[in-house]
Amino acid sequence: MKKKTTIAILAMLVVSLMTGCGKQQVTQNENATEYYRVTIDGDKVFYDENHEDVQQISTINPAFLTAFLSQDYQNPDLESAYDYCTEELAAQGKEPASLKARLESLKANKLLLTVDHIELNKIEFYKLKGKPSATASCRYYFTIKNATDQYLEANHLEQDVQYVRDIFVEYVGEGDDWKVSKYTRGPIEKAN
Repeated sequence: MKKKTTIAILAMLVVSLMTGCGKQQVTQNENATEYYRVTIDGDKVFYDENHEDVQQISTINPAFLTAFLSQDYQNPDLESAYDYCTEELAAQGKEPASLKARLESLKANKLLLTVDHIELNKIEFYKLKGKPSATASCRYYFTIKNATDQYLEANHLEQDVQYVRDIFVEYVGEGDDWKVSKYTRGPIEKAN
């Protein structure tokens, strides 16, 4: 009988070690915000909106997105957005052949796109390859004020209709500054 009890206790101990004794992976906090970093243990450490890194990304993000996403075939500005980017991303974007192709496309499509509003939904901080990094999850609203019919048809868009799209902007810490290193966009939807 003692042997069966000992085996049962050992089995429960092994099971509890494997499951972590019910340890919760996300820390629930009355100070929870949309700005946080995730520790190696999976816990969230929250920052308030006055944290220096939150402030910097909250300032850079709309400036970058407005410069990057706004399109005006009459007054094209294809380079200012790269002031907010890593040297590598800026070099790719400012490559002469790339600039020429984008300018030709912009003018051929007579594209005038305005960014109406940008929502910053959250910022997640982490380390990537030993560097401080962050991802800003955003949603932007835009309107195409002018474009050729061919452009609108090819992209299933309408002129003077507001659209919405999610964008995830990845940042890397370079010294005291945060620089855009990558971005990915979600599908376009009509705004309600």
